[in-house]
Amino acid sequence: NTFLYRNGAQKLNNSTQPSSGGSGQQSIGGESGFTRFVNGDIAELIIYNVALSAADRAAVESYLGTKYGLF
Repeated sequence: NTFLYRNGAQKLNNSTQPSSGGSGQQSIGGESGFTRFVNGDIAELIIYNVALSAADRAAVESYLGTKYGLF
């Protein structure tokens, strides 16, 4: 199962897949077809091998918000 959250909002779930360039590799920061890319920085990417509970996700979001001065 794949879940992707961006700025606290779920952007990807079991029924959708991230963009793929056809090689089976996943892409973050580009659109399908790789014609447009993010014009900016990705400060941090955290990958877990288990689904986080809502409480665990809230704790990670709080940590990152404090770390990057967002709250």
